[in-house]
Amino acid sequence: MDQSLKKFETAYLSLDQDRMWTLESGRKVEEVIFNHAKNLNEESLLHSFVINDSDKDVQSLFTDDEWFEIITSEVKAKPKLEHNVKELMKKYTLEDVKKLQKVVFESYLSEEEEYDQDIQFKLDYINYAYRGMLFVWQNEKVFVDHEVDVWNRLIDPAFQNMDIKLVHGDMSFASCKRKNEARKGKHKKNLGHKSDGIFRLCSSHLEFGAIEVEKRWTGGYPSISLKICKMLKDMVTQLSGECNDEESYLRRLQLVGIIHGPTKIRTMVMDCPKGYISRVLHRKVCEVSNQLTKSEPLASVLKEILVAKAIINQTLNVIREKKNSGSKKGFETRTRSIYKASTFN
Repeated sequence: MDQSLKKFETAYLSLDQDRMWTLESGRKVEEVIFNHAKNLNEESLLHSFVINDSDKDVQSLFTDDEWFEIITSEVKAKPKLEHNVKELMKKYTLEDVKKLQKVVFESYLSEEEEYDQDIQFKLDYINYAYRGMLFVWQNEKVFVDHEVDVWNRLIDPAFQNMDIKLVHGDMSFASCKRKNEARKGKHKKNLGHKSDGIFRLCSSHLEFGAIEVEKRWTGGYPSISLKICKMLKDMVTQLSGECNDEESYLRRLQLVGIIHGPTKIRTMVMDCPKGYISRVLHRKVCEVSNQLTKSEPLASVLKEILVAKAIINQTLNVIREKKNSGSKKGFETRTRSIYKASTFN
């Protein structure tokens, strides 16, 4: 740990004071983090210059006004679902299994409308999710005993029309790259973080988010995960590199993390709002009920998954925009680059 703290100090001293995140109070976020984290005996996200909005210990380092500024500055607008998507979920939000069995097999297209996957995929996904859950709701005992993994029915299918694939149980290429940057000669290659799921661009090493399974999550909130947050930070570094570390692109990147237990799910988004800080913002906890109910509708869970997908797609479009701008010689206006604070090893 002592050697790692020395590297942490070296990383901090390499940062440009003028480009740190200076709050309205005049304090620099990076400086506050360093002065606290340099004395910690255990690894913290602060050592990677990552602020987690649900970490009360970190919140205590700042005043109420400073903390509000940190968690609200430069927050991107949440993607909105289309009207027909919301209407279909509303239609399926029932309390009677037999009624749901009837409506899910009704066409959600008008008589004149032909099926087009590019247009109707979300409707198809919602219909598929409710039909899949019908098998579970018809046998509550199977659900309660966790003999059925509901998430394979709900998360994986949502991404099957994208150039992003969801890979289970694989190492993170982004983390692997960071762990091997200092490797020399014939030293054994270090492996990246192994994830329960990674959102990776097809035929590429580029990664856009990760999934972590909390098998023992039964309370209100899952524990703050060092592993998934460091993995997302590595992905930020990887994607920023694809954009030549240009600040105008870095500020638009958002990486998605999904934590789920047997029945609960919570999504998080990592961005880089100002200075050298990466920030993790959590969304609400949703739960898949063991029975059809309006009080805990499946629609809430599906909405979180679709929003996560939309954010991943937005970030993919940022990467494509940068790639396309580079191919238009003479038309690209290069913005200044920014050195990213390194992830703690």
